[in-house]
Amino acid sequence: MSFLRQRMVNKFPLWTKARNDPSSLGSRLFSVWAEYFDWAYADNKRLQDDTKLLKRGLGIGYLYQVELTEEEDFITSTVSSAGEDVFTYPVSVVADTFTVTRVDNIDELCWSPPTRFTEVTQIGVDNTQVYADLRTGSVNIEVIDYPAHLLVQVVNSLDYFHKTPLRNTRVSGKHLIIITGRDVNGTRIVEHLPIVDDGYYWTKNVYTEIEEVVPEGFDGDILVTIGEPADFITDPFRTCVLDDGNEGPLRLEVTAQEAGIGTLALLRYYTDLAKEGVNYRDGVVEIQPNDEDAWEQYLLDQEGDPYEPVDIAIHPNSTRLYVLDTGGFVHVYNHNPTAFGPPQHPEYITKTSYLECIPIKHWARMDEEMTLFTRFARMRVPIQRVTIVRVKPDTTIEFLQGDKTWNASSYEFLGQPGFFNQQPTESWQDFSFTVEFDGRWTNRFGQY
Repeated sequence: MSFLRQRMVNKFPLWTKARNDPSSLGSRLFSVWAEYFDWAYADNKRLQDDTKLLKRGLGIGYLYQVELTEEEDFITSTVSSAGEDVFTYPVSVVADTFTVTRVDNIDELCWSPPTRFTEVTQIGVDNTQVYADLRTGSVNIEVIDYPAHLLVQVVNSLDYFHKTPLRNTRVSGKHLIIITGRDVNGTRIVEHLPIVDDGYYWTKNVYTEIEEVVPEGFDGDILVTIGEPADFITDPFRTCVLDDGNEGPLRLEVTAQEAGIGTLALLRYYTDLAKEGVNYRDGVVEIQPNDEDAWEQYLLDQEGDPYEPVDIAIHPNSTRLYVLDTGGFVHVYNHNPTAFGPPQHPEYITKTSYLECIPIKHWARMDEEMTLFTRFARMRVPIQRVTIVRVKPDTTIEFLQGDKTWNASSYEFLGQPGFFNQQPTESWQDFSFTVEFDGRWTNRFGQY
């Protein structure tokens, strides 16, 4: 199931099932076109970046060349006396032998995980952190061991200074970081890095040394490192679309969560809603996180067994997710939200005999505990009895008992005594109860 499916169904009103229920017929119908558009978008994005010399897949932007100085290193052709082309092919000298294996498709031929790794070179980095300004007066500036684009992280900001006639009259009203240093040629460079809000930023220049870092317009801490963000990766080929209409870059994060079968690795899909710090960070209002969850999945191998991941990456050609585990194995996924199948309901449960709970979201993570409430706000007649039923994906029926547990035995909550002689609102007392979506709720579609 594609995230673009959500963008298409967001054209419908929020209350429609096509928009908020992935198992509905309308939602599953739109997923057919959404998956095609998702593949086409990924291909277009890959082809768009294919000719860029400084794309991220090539590291820091070095150009590599192969010297072909001898004639026997490439094919030559001559014309014989009979007018025929004669080709001379280079001589191939094989020092090692390798096992040839059969593949089933082009994707596996071009982008399958390598069966052997060869170390070309090893670069030692003593410390990935090259600068830290924690507003304590301590500064750590070092010569960078390995020339690279710098990853600048801004954290713990409480106020983004906004210049007004009555407040912050001495500030410029701009929010940026000025980084002064040296490039690979020893040339002095000065880069102005605009800062919109707390988060991660990349420098455009490749640095070998930092001489000065000057923040302007905010009171947060600055951490400058080399390498990728440690807690997440951004998928350049997909967009995170939420059911409320918001969209943002798709971020992937691996965490651990206790489940019914032990500790499992959880792949979290989320986005960081774009905000401007000057609009809500004023030193007074409590800061709320900008993360918005979209989906969660457990990482399992092809046998359905859990494993412990070490790192994740997006392949720049196949656009797939590669996960390296502690055993040295590489797991490859076509990562997308889990597809939902049609809901299954017993025949006797109809809209005329039962009220269906319409949730805000129609999915839950495994072992999540959700609190529900009874709410009879506009009763016209007194309530005599209420039966609360839950139906699992395999059509197993359970009833809410008087002690707020679930059991296969039928149970009725009775209204207040004397309901014929009282107002309808006096015949019932609302209460809350919990539903746990444990592993027994999963069906073949992975939905709960």
